[in-house]
Amino acid sequence: MSALDQTVQTQLESIQAQLGMSLADVAELVKRTGLTRQGDIRWMLEREYGIKHGDAKMLVSVLFESHQQVAI
Repeated sequence: MSALDQTVQTQLESIQAQLGMSLADVAELVKRTGLTRQGDIRWMLEREYGIKHGDAKMLVSVLFESHQQVAI
């Protein structure tokens, strides 16, 4: 695993711990909201869950990149 991959993984683990949810749980939450645009999802995560902008942006990016595995 590259240093960049490790950094992203560490950041994801930190966000999941902050939320008390797994990545799959976050994907399910996003699916229930009906939001489909990355900016809208990011804003919702920031507003409703207090996630910092950079963390929310990275989380949404990971969800969209892995949408086939996590099923947004």
